[in-house]
Amino acid sequence: MALQQYISASDIKGTVFQDFSLSGVVADTNDHLEALALSLDCYTEDIAFPVNPLVKEYLVNYASRQCALLKIGTNNVELTQDKYIVIHSVYNKEVERLRQYITYDVITDQVDEASETSRTSVLYRG
Repeated sequence: MALQQYISASDIKGTVFQDFSLSGVVADTNDHLEALALSLDCYTEDIAFPVNPLVKEYLVNYASRQCALLKIGTNNVELTQDKYIVIHSVYNKEVERLRQYITYDVITDQVDEASETSRTSVLYRG
């Protein structure tokens, strides 16, 4: 269980996942940040709180990707028409793009302009 709640369900905006219980995904996402920090030789106690805006954007996209993954196949259509596959793909690309900017300095918020690498994420309304 994560030491902090780096993001909450209220950080995940939009109507795509409004009927979805986000608590488990949010908890897993907060745990993911601590595991990611450890992989960067950063102690969990050193993670800046509140998190850097770039880290928050990464986490929100990560949680949204996980939600989409869990929703695939739940809307009673052929998989080739499943909107959650498309949504997952969009969030997955954004997670991969943002992950390259997540470093020790960003996680510990020891940079001045980390948010320069972020951009607005595309959200699908379902």
